[in-house]
Amino acid sequence: MSGGWTIPPVSAVESGLVISGGQLVSLSRQNLLDCVSPPSMAGALEYVHEHGLASEADYPTTGGQGTCRQNVPAAAALDQVHQVTSGDEVGLAAGLLQNPVAVLINAGLISFQLYSSGIYDDPRCTASGVDHAVLLVGYGTASGTAF
Repeated sequence: MSGGWTIPPVSAVESGLVISGGQLVSLSRQNLLDCVSPPSMAGALEYVHEHGLASEADYPTTGGQGTCRQNVPAAAALDQVHQVTSGDEVGLAAGLLQNPVAVLINAGLISFQLYSSGIYDDPRCTASGVDHAVLLVGYGTASGTAF
């Protein structure tokens, strides 16, 4: 299935369901793949805010992009969507206090490809080179630098 960009926003919504006291429900990546155009994480979260997101059981994976089926019942929805501006570490930390956050990173650097553990930090990483969608689940400090 193409559409790796759908993993972080779906995971963020699933996490929010559990954090808010609900059950863990497997939500449909296919729903976003079919219904969000052009493909983007921000567009995916706005879609969930406006239309809700179906469960995987109700909107199963088909193996490729298909026609959007908006008549499928929503298993989850978002009351609001907040976007954090690139470089806003305080805003990102505030968001992480509420829920895991879908982010874009520059994964094309050798240091990322060789990453194995700990806090990832490469000063050569820039916002202009974003090429990978991930789910940020926490933050901390390393050598006095906030992450």
